[in-house]
Amino acid sequence: LGGGSGRVARELLAADPDLEIELLDLEVACRLAGQKAAEAGLGGRFRATAIDFRRPLTPDAAPVPGDVVLLSGILADFGLDHCREILANAARLLRPDGVLLVSETLLDATRTGPLLPALLSLLMLAAMPGDSFTLPELSSLLADAGFVVERHVPPRAPGRRDLLVCRKRPAAAAAPAPI
Repeated sequence: LGGGSGRVARELLAADPDLEIELLDLEVACRLAGQKAAEAGLGGRFRATAIDFRRPLTPDAAPVPGDVVLLSGILADFGLDHCREILANAARLLRPDGVLLVSETLLDATRTGPLLPALLSLLMLAAMPGDSFTLPELSSLLADAGFVVERHVPPRAPGRRDLLVCRKRPAAAAAPAPI
């Protein structure tokens, strides 16, 4: 969801010959991603569908739900209202037992470091409506959208992104019918 030029999709497809990916992004990104996938010989397992993932997906425009939705460096680019809609779309795109992977460059609790997320946050302030998150801020946003963070994988090297592995919160069990 928001796969841009498809670099991550191509890397995943190259690593797993059984994988199929549908990238959802704006039309210009889909054209570029489709071209690059075809050049890499991955076109048969790669589809690109043009949508604006900041707007609600309609049933006629939404693809078949998948096993995994990846948001890689997406949420920090947008204001909270768009983040909420993006996460609602991610939930719509997942099968009931599906996994949401969120890869973001997270700030520490003081919001002053590490250096790369702090610089990205400054850039967002100057050029975009978004902002970098702390782990508690992002976890709260995900919880509000109905996701449970199952695992946080911190970056293995400076300048890399954190990864949050999430699932949709199970629907509340229906109350028994009165007798």
